[in-house]
Order: sequence, then C-alpha cells, then structure tokens
Amino acid sequence: TANGYLARVLLYQGKYGEAGNAAKAVIDGGLFNLESDYSHFWHDAEQDASSEIMFSGKFTPVDPEWHRPALGLMIHQWGALHIMKEYVESFQDINGLSINNPGSVYDPLDPMANRDPRLPLIAVEGNPNPGMEQKTKSGYTLIKYVNRVAVGSRPDNIEGTDIVFLRYADVLLMYAEG
Repeated sequence: TANGYLARVLLYQGKYGEAGNAAKAVIDGGLFNLESDYSHFWHDAEQDASSEIMFSGKFTPVDPEWHRPALGLMIHQWGALHIMKEYVESFQDINGLSINNPGSVYDPLDPMANRDPRLPLIAVEGNPNPGMEQKTKSGYTLIKYVNRVAVGSRPDNIEGTDIVFLRYADVLLMYAEG
C-alpha cells in the first residue's frame, strides 16, 4: 500500500520512471488482485473480502443510541450529498460512445438504459427515497457508498460502509503511466 501511494506521489511530481517502479513493486508483491464485481468496493458486506481494496477509511456500524448519521443516511434521508448531472452524462453508452455522439444508443427519455454497467452502481435517476427531505437538483441520486439494502428506503444510522482511497486498479493505471 505504501508503494501504491509512493507511485501516486511520484506521478504528481512528474517522476514517471520512479512511479512505474513503485507501482511494479506492488504488482510483483502479489498481495492484491482485480475484483470481478465492481460493486464490491462500495458496499460494506463485500469490502472486507475484496482483494482489490488496498486502503480505505474503516467505518464501523454506529450504535443507534448515539444518533450519529451514516453516509447512507446523509445521502438518502437528508440529501446532503448530491451527484452532478455532468458526471452522470460523462458515462458512455454500452458501445463506448459518448452520449452526445450521433451513433450512440443513448435515449434521453431513458437516460440510464444502455449505459456503462458501472453507472447504476454509482447513481440512480430521480430520488429512490420519497421521504428524502431535500431533493436533488441534478435529477440523479448518488448511491455509490450506500448499502444496497438501503437504496429505496430510509436507511438507519448503523451502516458501516468504508470509503475506499486506493485500489489495485489505480496502481495498474499508475504503472501504465510510469
């Protein structure tokens, strides 16, 4: 993990060869692998078993007695975190084309259909929680860090989804740049 972060710092410093060497040390170490299921990074039930997560902010479920809000509560009940429409629109269609490309299979009447399969793991159209106090201005709701069971409901404050800071996929991309 330290070599992964070293590679990132060296890339920012423009030391590409050294960054490549640090990333290669991670690869050669053989401790991490790519996940076959992208959703395993963003939901607490699968995070601990993920072989791709190299470093994450560990969160434990909070005792409901303390009334501390979890990320799912902030997103779905309070509407404190919003996703930008431009971000959602940056996802290509299933053929790898921009949604603005004339040959794209993108349908503005069904904007989530025929898109990059990772998109529905990150955002949903509209508001999956009718009880949310603040509505999203973009027309999309962030669900990337929300427990799948909580989507479409009012999650309580005992969820413990971790925030992922470094993945093995990042290191592979840094190695390619180095």
